[in-house]
Amino acid sequence: MKKVAENQRKRSSSGPFKIDRQGKREKYGSSSLAKHLHQEVKSSSGSWIVSSTDSFQSQGLTDTDNRQEDIREVSFASEVFFPEAESDTEPVPEKKEKIQPIFRGRDFSLYQHHGKKLIVLKRKADIAVRGVFNIHVVHGQITIYGYSLSPENGSVSIYSPNRMTAISLSYTYARSLTYKTYSFVEEFEDAVCVAILTPFEDESLRVIKSCQSFRRLFNFGNLSDFDYFDEDLKVGFNETCENILKFDDDHIDIIREIDEANMNGDAPCVAVCGGRDTGKSTLCRYLINKCLSSTDQVIYVETDIGQTETTGPTCASISVITSPLLGPPFTHTNVPKLETVFLGHTTPADDPISYLNALNHLYLRLQKLPQKVTTIINTIGWVNGLGELLIVDTLKIFKPSVIIQISSSKPYLNLPALTSEKLNGIASNFKTSVGNLDHELIQIKSPTENIRIDHSLLNKELRDLALISSIFTNKRNIYKANFKDIAVKGVGCKVRDGSLLPLLLNAQVIGLCSKPQDVEVIQGVYDLCSIEEDIICSCYGLGIVKSVDIEDRIFYVETSIDPEDMINVDLFMVGDTSIPVDILQNQRSTYSKSFYLHNFNPAIGLGSVKESRKVFQSRNTPNRDVQAVDN
Repeated sequence: MKKVAENQRKRSSSGPFKIDRQGKREKYGSSSLAKHLHQEVKSSSGSWIVSSTDSFQSQGLTDTDNRQEDIREVSFASEVFFPEAESDTEPVPEKKEKIQPIFRGRDFSLYQHHGKKLIVLKRKADIAVRGVFNIHVVHGQITIYGYSLSPENGSVSIYSPNRMTAISLSYTYARSLTYKTYSFVEEFEDAVCVAILTPFEDESLRVIKSCQSFRRLFNFGNLSDFDYFDEDLKVGFNETCENILKFDDDHIDIIREIDEANMNGDAPCVAVCGGRDTGKSTLCRYLINKCLSSTDQVIYVETDIGQTETTGPTCASISVITSPLLGPPFTHTNVPKLETVFLGHTTPADDPISYLNALNHLYLRLQKLPQKVTTIINTIGWVNGLGELLIVDTLKIFKPSVIIQISSSKPYLNLPALTSEKLNGIASNFKTSVGNLDHELIQIKSPTENIRIDHSLLNKELRDLALISSIFTNKRNIYKANFKDIAVKGVGCKVRDGSLLPLLLNAQVIGLCSKPQDVEVIQGVYDLCSIEEDIICSCYGLGIVKSVDIEDRIFYVETSIDPEDMINVDLFMVGDTSIPVDILQNQRSTYSKSFYLHNFNPAIGLGSVKESRKVFQSRNTPNRDVQAVDN
């Protein structure tokens, strides 16, 4: 993602997007956290002041708060472990009152002390979990989805919903217990791992839980499915579970080989190929987590625009992964991006040329990195006909050093062997795909094919979840912009009557982009410009046009994009993605009311707007006023 130049920052005061200078500063003015946030933004974006919707009402924490939380957890651990002794050679002091476990299983036990929950894993334990929680290891080491979690790693968040593969906590390594470890774990003669579990929830999860279509994701009503279910954590535990990811020896050898190359500084570029539902994204996630156990960051390239991993739907992107991905795709759509391209389609079949141009744009951005970083590339799962040719061109564009090809028991989901000789013998359909490939091909069986999930999520549902989690975050804001400062590009469509364009944008999901300098802009009615030619440009994220004021010629846009990036946005791109119906109509919770049909909170650029009972109208009933719902 490109940085904001100093002259651009100075120019931002008259740019398209305005920010309310009051916002919530008065409300949180006495908070050191608010002052810290204000100073950070002011120093990085001139006169802009952030007032994030619900920023301080959620459970999201800043880095400072996370450090304080870690200190509190370590302090708590010192209470659980023996704090009086200063070395392992000292005699064992008198023991405190023994704490009884709230659950004791074959391979793990749960304890409660000072309002905290501890899990104690025995040697060779492999525990499946369902729920959302933070985990902080205080003794030993636990492997979670390929990531080795130790005390020095701090706290990480785990998302393990229904309708998806369960995440497991696996024993990795533990030292023998010393007298410093409190006597409540003495029933285990073997070495153990000890971790603190705390409940966790953010804004995206609250909105997802309020949607009827996704009510089963975090609704663990049938407690008989678990060996133990903790009501405080809302987390279920199973010592024996078939629906967890298990790799065979071949998978483990390959993962170890790539991790060793990463640790040696070779920075391998690994492309993962295979048919749909063969576990490409799962393997990519596992490889990323494994590499993060021994390095600070991993580059992830998303080329599967229909089932994105780290961004909203219909986008191809380069992400810089610095923390483990311990959940399904919709739980990490807001990781830092190096570059994003909005394509607007859920399949490259709709516009294969633009798709390949976008991938080439990403490749050129990768080449500008000052040093090589381990890179994982996820490819599309369309392996027949045109899809196979697009995969070949994708590999020729990025030129990976290793290709992992996943095979399925279903022949129609398999590609021919992607050897260097095979790929070099196929004529390229893309003009910049030059040069021969020289890579190592690794062929493996699908690691997820034998996992059976009840009511697994459909592709459309996964896209809706990715959209919700990319917009509904703790830092979402509402911005406003004048028509004259914005150009509009419809992907795969053309609006003949320009007077309808503002109305067609109302309640639409848009890509917030920066238009190329050399593109031709057509002036239309209402001072609104449009672009007809196909373009590839940088996208800073997704947003929703919350309201259109034709009289004053103003757009109101809700998004989670940072103000530092919003000053570069001067192009709205509209594609195939629409607002999920649940968000508009079917939310069950009173906490997160339908964001489009209720009064908005004090927001960026809206300080002077008075609340009205006729602020919004439904797209489906344009002649009927929709009464605003009080917050």
